[in-house]
Amino acid sequence: ATQSASQKSNIQILATNVTHEDLNAQELYPIYSLRWQVELLFKTWKSLFEIDHVREMKQDRFECHLYGSLIRILLSTMMAFQCRYFLYLKQLHEASEYKAIQQAKKALPLIASAISSDTTNTIVQVIKTVYENVRRHGIKDRRCQHSSPFKILNIKQ
Repeated sequence: ATQSASQKSNIQILATNVTHEDLNAQELYPIYSLRWQVELLFKTWKSLFEIDHVREMKQDRFECHLYGSLIRILLSTMMAFQCRYFLYLKQLHEASEYKAIQQAKKALPLIASAISSDTTNTIVQVIKTVYENVRRHGIKDRRCQHSSPFKILNIKQ
């Protein structure tokens, strides 16, 4: 008899240079899944910020473009992480990293405008709006009952 598709998917091979003496398979799996989270983060950056599409330009201009893109990525990711973190702490919901970064990226021009007009209340309101959008539209589906990065890292309320 052949195995069903669900039985076949229970077999996983993890390639690593960590020895069995350092970590057993049950301890290795959560750490390996965090590695996958890093891969997803890079994929999100590539997709949302189109860092793989660059026109031909002079080196000075390219460096400015690169630094600007990296600053946008950093600010968006930091804001998204904080939104995800507070959502997890307050409501035990995990938000999609992609959706959270997307919401934060959309808010960057509003934050820049608020900074240039020196209105702290507006900046706070924009950040609260990002959080609310992530809470409403960014909840992650738990398809395979994998542990969230917050659970793996033992981040508690």
